[in-house]
Amino acid sequence: MKTIEAIPQSDWAHYADCAIAETAHSMNETHKAFRLIVVKYKHQAELFDDQPKYHVIASNRHDVVQ
Repeated sequence: MKTIEAIPQSDWAHYADCAIAETAHSMNETHKAFRLIVVKYKHQAELFDDQPKYHVIASNRHDVVQ
């Protein structure tokens, strides 16, 4: 969660009901990083919960498909 919370607001691309960002992360004292693609959203049923929910995709691909 610290890695996701460290993503600057300017890095989030906003869509109709969510926002998407990408960052790099390495696990517990390893030197090998991987990409995290993060989708941030709110559930409609949780209107009184201000905390966003996340879907995270970890990838070792370095190329970007356009």
